Amino acid sequence: MTKKKRILAIVFAFAFIFVMLFSTAFIIAESGHNCVGESCRICYQISVCENTLKQLSFGAITLAVFASAAYIAVLAVRSFVLCYAPATLITLKIKLSN
Repeated sequence: MTKKKRILAIVFAFAFIFVMLFSTAFIIAESGHNCVGESCRICYQISVCENTLKQLSFGAITLAVFASAAYIAVLAVRSFVLCYAPATLITLKIKLSN
């Protein structure tokens, strides 16, 4: 099951990179086109690519912020547990023998 998840994650990562890369390439390639006015299909497609890039960027930033906040929370809980964990004879590795 983990191999399928890993492959799926790699496919999604490549799709994400593909969409961002080719949206940017299309915007760069068609930025100097001859516009025909309000019904210009190229301007509409550039607008769609810009919106896609904004949404993907916002999603990536949100994910990064959430992941870093979760990581900091885990580190804080871990350090709290390590500092204030009750000391028992087993954790202190004390052998009780007569």
